[in-house]
Amino acid sequence: MRVLLGFLADDGRETVETIWSTLSQQNLSGDIKHQTVNPHISMAIVHKEHQQTLQDHLENLVHDMKPIPVNMPFYGVFTAPRQVIFLGVTITDALYSTHRMLYQEYSQYLQNDGLMIPAHWIPHCTLALDIPETDVSSALDVCRQFPLPINTIIDRLAIVDNQTLETTWSVEISH
Repeated sequence: MRVLLGFLADDGRETVETIWSTLSQQNLSGDIKHQTVNPHISMAIVHKEHQQTLQDHLENLVHDMKPIPVNMPFYGVFTAPRQVIFLGVTITDALYSTHRMLYQEYSQYLQNDGLMIPAHWIPHCTLALDIPETDVSSALDVCRQFPLPINTIIDRLAIVDNQTLETTWSVEISH
């Protein structure tokens, strides 16, 4: 499976990486494999067989795009199907319209069910994954040491292999 991600710019990336590191040092990060990928917001699941076609379309699209402002004003927890600590993202017009446009224009290249479609999408930046329920409170206490909101931009789109976590393609959004 391949995932289309919006990578956070340097200021947001550095803050999230510091939170990841602090959680890891205290053994509160769970399955920390996601740390090998830049801090990001997941946008869509890509059909692997259509990746090249989608990349070609996105290469053209980003020339007309501006970086997408991102505001992360809260910490949250998903409890099912696994325990996930995350930074919650405000759904702004710019973020929502970009996400919706991806599904309207390129739906034939994307998985059209599940949690990524516009009707179900909860934009977030994962901080800890698959942590034991008994560690959730401690992990949130660590996160609260970092002041909110975190304001940054998505300045790059990327496609990542969800199994290997290899970034197979990325492109900078024109400024």
